[in-house]
Amino acid sequence: MNGSIPAAAPQRRATLAALPAVLAGLTVGVVAATQWARLPDPVAVHFGTDGADRVAAKPAFVWIVLVVFLALAVTLALIAHRDDAPSRPVYVTAFALPVGLGVAFVLTVLANADVDDGLQAELPIWNLGWCVLAALAAGLLGAWLTPAHDGSRDATGEQPSSIGLGAGEQAVWVAPASPAWVQVAGAALVAAGLIGLLVEVRQLTWIALPLGVVMLVVSQLRASVTRHGFALRLPWLAFPRRVIALDQVQRARAARIHPLTDLGGWGYRRVGRRSGLAWASGEGLWIELTHGREFLVVVRDAKTAAALLNDFVARQDPKA
Repeated sequence: MNGSIPAAAPQRRATLAALPAVLAGLTVGVVAATQWARLPDPVAVHFGTDGADRVAAKPAFVWIVLVVFLALAVTLALIAHRDDAPSRPVYVTAFALPVGLGVAFVLTVLANADVDDGLQAELPIWNLGWCVLAALAAGLLGAWLTPAHDGSRDATGEQPSSIGLGAGEQAVWVAPASPAWVQVAGAALVAAGLIGLLVEVRQLTWIALPLGVVMLVVSQLRASVTRHGFALRLPWLAFPRRVIALDQVQRARAARIHPLTDLGGWGYRRVGRRSGLAWASGEGLWIELTHGREFLVVVRDAKTAAALLNDFVARQDPKA
């Protein structure tokens, strides 16, 4: 039996992806509210092999929970909204991650109940098994509910081979090469890192702040087509970058890119004679290079980029 729902509008896809994080956050909030009078102040927020080793004020704990689940909901919603056909891993993650974290937060609240000092709270390591089991069950549910895709938004049919660029004309095409959720997630992680500084949860700061800054930088990645060829780079930095000179290009086209099947995974990948960048499935630019190589990148308005690149390539041909 297939439990997938029909292909949905972007808003419905985003709602489905964000719903588990919202419900998990509400559940933790309800449990914390019902146990509020039984909780010490400060409460234990981190446990080691010998018991609690980090504490935070009760209000700070609530803010941590709020930021974590709000960031998850927004990030997952943006991924599903922008992806033409969100893949099963997106929904598995959208269900598994919030539920696993939610169980961990609930266990943390219950471990703090009825103790005089947060450092007296105990949470045996084997309780992590409940988090893993809950995440696995939720992930299976997410896989079962992954919306079906009807293929209606795939890049099919005739591709424009030219934009009609005249002999003496010049043009430039530029588009973001990072999805909006990267910037949102980066901002959320930076905020979480700053909150970690305020509540003295150093582990949160050490992890969230550097990762958030990196994601904010990566969110500025731009793809461009000029008379010199194709470039993928950050505006202010000399690296990382990927430049393809015009004389290396044979032909360009726009077609749908599936990261897992076309590149072997997400992010920047190299598989055999093919390399490229893909954060999610979607329409992208396929550049056929010399010596049988290919470069792929998921970008908006890939058809215009392909047509312009083909015009520049045609100008190199003395017969054109």
